[in-house]
Amino acid sequence: MRLRALPLLLALTAADYALWDWSIADGHDIVSLVAGLTLLPLAAATLALLAVGAARLVRLVLERSSARGRDGLPRRVRARRSSAGRPALGRARAGRAADRPAGPAQASARPAETAAGRERSSRQLAA
Repeated sequence: MRLRALPLLLALTAADYALWDWSIADGHDIVSLVAGLTLLPLAAATLALLAVGAARLVRLVLERSSARGRDGLPRRVRARRSSAGRPALGRARAGRAADRPAGPAQASARPAETAAGRERSSRQLAA
């Protein structure tokens, strides 16, 4: 159900109720019968659309409140603030990574001497 239809549906329901009330008061039996028969489905649809709208509003409020942490900041703001201190850590980690031997993903980034050393070790294994 689209919530865009809610104002139109509310207007139709109000107009149908006004027509039904007027036709009963003035004694127009046929008009009151037709307006009364259409009033119940219109009212049910209006109530259902109001319930859907209220549920969407509650979900939106709950999602916004759950996106905030204990400090009251949205997650993306907290992530930006915590990543502000990370460049120094990243540089320290990069220095330590250079001291370790290269893995398969880093093999192409190593100099040719390292690749030659690996060929020698593979020959030793094969022999």
